[in-house]
Amino acid sequence: MQPTYSGPPKVDHSGQGVWTILSTFTGVRTVMFGQAGDIPVPGAYDGLGYDELAVYRPSTGNFYVLEPNGNTKTLKLGVGSSADLTSLVPVPGQYDNSTYYQGALLNPNTVPNTPILGH
Repeated sequence: MQPTYSGPPKVDHSGQGVWTILSTFTGVRTVMFGQAGDIPVPGAYDGLGYDELAVYRPSTGNFYVLEPNGNTKTLKLGVGSSADLTSLVPVPGQYDNSTYYQGALLNPNTVPNTPILGH
């Protein structure tokens, strides 16, 4: 039975590194990416016109993006040595008028609440 969904890809992340993706082009498929404790943050990190699978890993303070070629790109935001990474909230988006997503973190305990951006 072929899926009848015709919108953008829908993604469900299990919290254990298992992604189930429903797409008009590929149907339903399962992809392993990430690990337990990762926070899903899919987005257009490479500016390719579609979202890539990506996770934020609170234990390292890094974003990990699954590239179309199967490689993993690490986005380091320079917070890995911070004492308490658990208070940081991932807020990736198109900052600086860019055409691609940047990894970004927000510390809700600081004022002003200015995101820490990666490039």
